[in-house]
Amino acid sequence: MGSKTAPLGCCIAFFKNILNIINVLFLLLGIVVIITASILRWSSVLNKFTNIKGIDTLITLGSVNNISVAMLVLGGFIVLLSIFGLIGAQKQISFFLKVYLGLVIVIFLAMLISILVLIFTSSKIENEYKKSVNTTVYDINANFDADKCKIMKALSETFECCGSYSPIDFKNETVRAECCDAKFLQGKGCGPQVVDNIKKNAINLLVIPSTIIMGIELFAIITTSCLVGRIGRRGN
Repeated sequence: MGSKTAPLGCCIAFFKNILNIINVLFLLLGIVVIITASILRWSSVLNKFTNIKGIDTLITLGSVNNISVAMLVLGGFIVLLSIFGLIGAQKQISFFLKVYLGLVIVIFLAMLISILVLIFTSSKIENEYKKSVNTTVYDINANFDADKCKIMKALSETFECCGSYSPIDFKNETVRAECCDAKFLQGKGCGPQVVDNIKKNAINLLVIPSTIIMGIELFAIITTSCLVGRIGRRGN
């Protein structure tokens, strides 16, 4: 009997320690996600974008703001989940571990689905924005609109751009000078420049953290399954 339980005890201790390490990483990553979401929502380039007066005429802000809100919720949930996992592993409570395993699987699938949705809808949001900027510049040229000109100037100041695809999109130099920051009258258009800027920030603030978290989640699923199995065998 002792020869059978000894290996099981060693295996349980091994998987318990691995799971503890994973949950400490989860805890740290959850905190990182919360900090990242806070930066994304309150002080990042997206915040500059959403704070431009009248920008909602160019793009639906819900599609932008919801990203940071979802990340805040996810970060808080990961922190709570890591604490739950630490208790389950430390006390070797099978029920806690099974609930923890189920929640990790749900989060993993939810993140996978969210990333796929973002991938498949990002081009739609991008095209919607570029089309709206193009329409705004066209309206300014056709019948000068001071409010729309202010929107384009705010974009120009924030993202160092001018016009829709290039500064020459404006019908003359007077309109161009009125609707663009003076420093960027020869710069890139605000259509591609804004999209490129946000994409670059999205890779650093969304894609990389999400990939790391999903990798750890997958490892947690495997480790927890093994630990639950070993505890079950010891009970029998």
